[in-house]
Amino acid sequence: MRIESDRIIYQKQVFASHIREVLFKDYDYYKVIYEETENGAFEAVWLIKDGILINCFSSYEYSNFKELKRALNLENKGLLNLSPMKQFLCKLGAKI
Repeated sequence: MRIESDRIIYQKQVFASHIREVLFKDYDYYKVIYEETENGAFEAVWLIKDGILINCFSSYEYSNFKELKRALNLENKGLLNLSPMKQFLCKLGAKI
């Protein structure tokens, strides 16, 4: 994953030719949330459009998480506090 001034570029490690670009205008804002895993809680960024989670990335997945978060050209709407069940439902498409 790379963040440029106007977009986020997603590229899979296994299928390097599979590249997806998303413009920042395709998101409304982002919120920070702590996701629970079997290894503990990890900070994550949820990219939101119309009250629905569109994409996310976490400190569990990316060692450069802080740099990625700083590079976002979106409004930070603060901390999101949801139960693990509600987080799961939001990842399936439920409204936040």
